[in-house]
Amino acid sequence: MLSSLKARKSSLFTIKNSEISRIRNVKNPIVIFDIETVGKLDQFGRAALGAENEIVQFSATRIEGGPGGVAKKLNIYINPQGEIIYQGHGLTKEVLRKKGAIDLRAAAPEISKFLEGATL
Repeated sequence: MLSSLKARKSSLFTIKNSEISRIRNVKNPIVIFDIETVGKLDQFGRAALGAENEIVQFSATRIEGGPGGVAKKLNIYINPQGEIIYQGHGLTKEVLRKKGAIDLRAAAPEISKFLEGATL
């Protein structure tokens, strides 16, 4: 229920009361998502943007049904093909293995289905 999301802090993000009010007025489903990546560091020691980065976690909440609607969650860990260089999020290959990480090609259909028809 949307009312249970009011100003509740989760491990992914915080949804404020004003944001909940706007969400309630939207007729299409809404998906709020977060990704974690691994890859190279830039010259300042931050995770660099670019083709060398790989997604290692996709987390999302799908809110549908307007007022009194339903919130569904999706959390998928993804095996990187290369080395894990940036570890600011604490995800190592061992942690990903223990969490049941899958290949991106296997995760893509589930992610696509979760996002289908929603406003991102």
